[in-house]
Amino acid sequence: GRFQMPNFHHEFRQELQRTIKSLWAAVQRPSEASQHLSDALAEWRDFETRMAKHIRIEEGAIFPSLARHYPALDFSFLYEDHEELGQYEKHIGELLQTASSSEDAAEALRATVKFDLEFMDHLGEEEEFVVPLCLSTKHCALHGR
Repeated sequence: GRFQMPNFHHEFRQELQRTIKSLWAAVQRPSEASQHLSDALAEWRDFETRMAKHIRIEEGAIFPSLARHYPALDFSFLYEDHEELGQYEKHIGELLQTASSSEDAAEALRATVKFDLEFMDHLGEEEEFVVPLCLSTKHCALHGR
């Protein structure tokens, strides 16, 4: 059959959309903002937990494996992206933790949408750069070795 690129980051895309949807609901329905903000915070905390695990796997196994197999390639931009995104991720967590109104929700929504744009770019870069290298390297962690 025809090979298709696996979608390794689909869950992250869905999780961010759930957070954005909850924040949008908090903005649109101020009388229900508290519940929607609570939902957004819970969704964000789940996202943070999964992201931390994902980054540990990438930086602890996948990227080093590829760097050993392809020593001429520079993987530093991926680590730098993780650092920058992590800082912004923390900022959004703080916004959501203290949010209590539809106005706060709007601020968190703007920040989350901005994060989403940057994060989607990063995921795209990983999918275009890392995934093909992994799939062509039998010793990559994606193969369970």
